[in-house]
Amino acid sequence: MNQGGSHGGYIEPTCFAYVETYDGGSKLEQSLRTIGPTEVDHRTVSAPYLRIVEQRAEGTVLLTQWDFRVTQPNVKRMSTATAHSLEHCLGIFLREETQSVLNVGPMGCLTGFYITTIGMDGYDSMANALDRALRVTTTIESVPLANDRQCGWAGDHSAEAAARIAADLLAFRAEWHQVTAE
Repeated sequence: MNQGGSHGGYIEPTCFAYVETYDGGSKLEQSLRTIGPTEVDHRTVSAPYLRIVEQRAEGTVLLTQWDFRVTQPNVKRMSTATAHSLEHCLGIFLREETQSVLNVGPMGCLTGFYITTIGMDGYDSMANALDRALRVTTTIESVPLANDRQCGWAGDHSAEAAARIAADLLAFRAEWHQVTAE
């Protein structure tokens, strides 16, 4: 809740509206049902995997949303310290590998990360950049930016857990392209 700033109090969420009838949604919503996160059956996926959730061309620029699933949905999730630490590592080390990475964000379910890229030229480029970033993560002794100046919850990190899960992910690198068990 906002308790200050220029608004002086609670900001009413005006971006949400109640709609009595639902007509199937926008073209984007309809396409997401076909290619995006709502069509992934979390009961049949086989983590870890890397897949494209959505791609958009904005002029001559390609924006891509990636799903990097780390643990098996509804079976196992990362602890907050593990997810938080791996988020810091991927956020730093992926950007050192490629200027295409705009954002790395943990999924609310703590089973993976969404990675947003600009101009990334395909699955192999993303998988290779992730591979290199995870290899660096396996060698860390401390989590990058894990201090109270650069992190909003600096005490919730584990370099050991990040290094361990990075090694586990690398052990399955050859299978990242396989989203569901065959």
